[in-house]
Amino acid sequence: FVSDHRDLDASTRLTADLIGIAGSGLMHLKSRSYRWNDPTSGAAVSRLTTGSMNPGDLAVANEETLHYIEDSTIIDAFASKYQAVRDDNEVTNAWDATAPLPVLFSPDGGEQAIDHIADLIDAENEMILMAVYSMRNIAPSQGGDGIVERLVAAHNRGVKVGLIGDRKQSDGVDSQGQGQYYNDGFEDELRDAGIAVFEVINPSSQYNAMHAKYGIFGLANPIVVTDAGNWTRAGMGNGASAPKNDESVLFIDSN
Repeated sequence: FVSDHRDLDASTRLTADLIGIAGSGLMHLKSRSYRWNDPTSGAAVSRLTTGSMNPGDLAVANEETLHYIEDSTIIDAFASKYQAVRDDNEVTNAWDATAPLPVLFSPDGGEQAIDHIADLIDAENEMILMAVYSMRNIAPSQGGDGIVERLVAAHNRGVKVGLIGDRKQSDGVDSQGQGQYYNDGFEDELRDAGIAVFEVINPSSQYNAMHAKYGIFGLANPIVVTDAGNWTRAGMGNGASAPKNDESVLFIDSN
């Protein structure tokens, strides 16, 4: 076990059993990569799981997502991100508009998830549904309105908008209503604009939550934005402020 990845040389990065990632942000990825040989054919098989779900007993009582991925392009992208985190490097995000399952990572360079989320909000004319553990009014990397203002604008042009959030993260209170966290007023702004907002308290324990992180854009041909990434400044950045956390965000195109 090595508590700080920055203390490793090139050789020990490959031999350490457990590596602690130290830095200004969280190592917030939830990916697990599996490889084995098919017992019948002998062919090599690779699979990936990822999502909001932390590996632990508490998570099974949360509202979570866990994705089982067979697409080799996505599996390879997560492998590159794994190696970059381990080696204290970055990947460069690229966007393929024709891909059914693009993935973007933070705090890496290139294409940014928040920019594509803002574009999806602005382009939508049917429905936007979100279930987001900790959503903040973050703005695209080039600046402009935050996603709260964009959601209000979508509602005002007739888009059906709904949000489910975790009450501890939005109101800053625990299940007994006692203040413990930062009180963010974004959900009040949405509600005041006429948007349906639901705040969830998960009563299983003080550590449980509505921990999902996804948005559904569209009704006839929906696009789902999901995975481990928090919709916060640390997770996705905010205007000129770059993200800090190591995160992953999947864009699932139903077409």
